[in-house]
Amino acid sequence: MGCVCSTPPNPNKVDMTHFTLLRTIGKGGFGTVTAVMKESEPFRGKYFAIKKLAKCQLIESSSGIKVAWRERNILQMIDSPFLPKLHWAFQDEACLYLVMDFLSGGDIGYLIKQKKRIEVDLARYYAAEIALGMQELHEKKIVYRDLKPANVLLDKRGHCHIIDFGIASILDEKNNYKACGDAGTPGYQSPEMCNGDSYQFEPDFFAYGITIYQMLAGVRPFDDNTHTLKCNCVPRSWKHVPQDAQDLITKLLDPNPAKRLCDWRAVKNHAFFRECDWAKLARCEGDGPFVPDPDIANFPIECNAEALLMPEPDKPIKDQTIFQGYTYEGHKKQALDVPAGGKAIVDHTLPNSAPPSNPGHAVASPEGSAVPADRTTAVP
Repeated sequence: MGCVCSTPPNPNKVDMTHFTLLRTIGKGGFGTVTAVMKESEPFRGKYFAIKKLAKCQLIESSSGIKVAWRERNILQMIDSPFLPKLHWAFQDEACLYLVMDFLSGGDIGYLIKQKKRIEVDLARYYAAEIALGMQELHEKKIVYRDLKPANVLLDKRGHCHIIDFGIASILDEKNNYKACGDAGTPGYQSPEMCNGDSYQFEPDFFAYGITIYQMLAGVRPFDDNTHTLKCNCVPRSWKHVPQDAQDLITKLLDPNPAKRLCDWRAVKNHAFFRECDWAKLARCEGDGPFVPDPDIANFPIECNAEALLMPEPDKPIKDQTIFQGYTYEGHKKQALDVPAGGKAIVDHTLPNSAPPSNPGHAVASPEGSAVPADRTTAVP
């Protein structure tokens, strides 16, 4: 049963009074994700997902503020049917809130556990939609850094959506269009990331190869980063993986980032995708090959049970300066946050940092996350 706010919807702005809480569907290092129903126009009766981030936890973490602002601004930057759509961002004295469409189909990691492994044609379809979403991120100079089946959710029609951008990185001129740092989930991280080297989009292609393998084989090719390096990025077995997929995965898992397949055009032209109509896929029309049961049980029940049995009280903070400008109205024409200096904010710790430039393509063409990354949902 949902929890209805006793306060009527605020007539001046969108806030939590406009939503009925249904159940918790995800939990991360800084807060929770809850399925809700909107009680006011526009979109009265529509289901959404609200990601709630506790300000006190963000402030206590060395990376929390940057994670919160980065995710909010990346969500505002992107535009793809295979990525989340941010409808609203708002706040109160205790928490930040991101409102996105509810994805009722659960994540592909959960689907793999239910099915043991995903049949080739369906895995190919998911891999193609993931490629289109990742291509959009890379075109916006965003290195995702945490691609894995658990971070790909299905909507009610069976289409893929890549979620969680708190540990993504935006390449900019200040850093020579390079990123660095041990980010993401062990077992999905590339050798250059494990070794502390700088990189551009190469780790995302490596994780993409692991994701395709895991869908087909039902397990990850490597247990952890040590295993990845020890076996020189050669999967433990090719059982259940067809020959053309083996070739693609091998090229994506090349331990040398300079030799790795890091070009989405070449990926889409690979023999594994020979039957894909990329123009049709990009339109995201109709239902996918597999339509999930429209039951919220597609999500693990322990998140909701923990929220019910051990609710965490909201703790207001006194100084709200760092969160000024966080509010966003996705249904109005609104540019990226523009402070007094007149430059949009896209990646920052403080709300007055400069944005990245727009170089061409920088590259030719959780379960153990290093930084706590909340599970989120979005876009049907």
